[in-house]
Amino acid sequence: LKLTEIINSNPNDAEAHYNRGLLIYTFECDFENLPFQDEDETEDEWDDITEEAALDDFEKAIELNPNLAKAFAMRGNLYLYKAFYWDEEEKFDLAMADFDKALSIDKNCKEAYLGQGDFYDKKQAYEKSAQLYSKAIAIDNNYIAAYRRRAVVYSLTDDQKCLFDYNKILELDPYDHYTYFNRGMWYFDERDYRNAISDFTKAIESNKDDDRSYYYYNRGQAYIEINEKQKAISDFRKTIAIEETEEDENPEFDYKTEAEKWIEKLL
Repeated sequence: LKLTEIINSNPNDAEAHYNRGLLIYTFECDFENLPFQDEDETEDEWDDITEEAALDDFEKAIELNPNLAKAFAMRGNLYLYKAFYWDEEEKFDLAMADFDKALSIDKNCKEAYLGQGDFYDKKQAYEKSAQLYSKAIAIDNNYIAAYRRRAVVYSLTDDQKCLFDYNKILELDPYDHYTYFNRGMWYFDERDYRNAISDFTKAIESNKDDDRSYYYYNRGQAYIEINEKQKAISDFRKTIAIEETEEDENPEFDYKTEAEKWIEKLL
């Protein structure tokens, strides 16, 4: 990591410790919001890095600069991650205390509002979580992590509002295939099948790492709705091909079997 070189040359650089902790945190705990890595970096450099390294950096940043509000906030986010995903329930109180501390230092600490929003989201207090994400967005109108979180909440509580967030996310990150897919599903539910197909296609084209069977399957469903049977069959065949080569990531829905049924119906 380039930040390690900076820290080695100046161990008392609180911002460098914070930024390295943030990069490790997003890579280990919040990969959807991972900032672009340096071109020279490879995943091999991350093999031995865990969220504990991020915690060490946030704590060092706080030690060096006790008024660095965002370091408290991100330590709180890490505690929250441990509480929810590692069942370390004692970390809930530590997380909320860190968010409160961050906001006592800086009332405009967006990372603290994001963390509080995550807490209420996981507790299914969606109205409260949406309000907190909105506070973070009011501080930074380009805060993509908050838009992504709020879009999920709105998709559960206020379906019309989530479209605004989908559009904003794609304005900020035109290669976000997850959001293209989610917006495509929104259009599909609204029976706007051509826009759904457009977004499913963009999701497929933007996803450079691996094919996802459900992208093709849902585009196939949309093609059926506009009577493009051959295109639907092609997408269902692609769905089957992916399912035959990839581990089943969707145990609650058998895309391969359903695609086979649709091909039989359409032929």
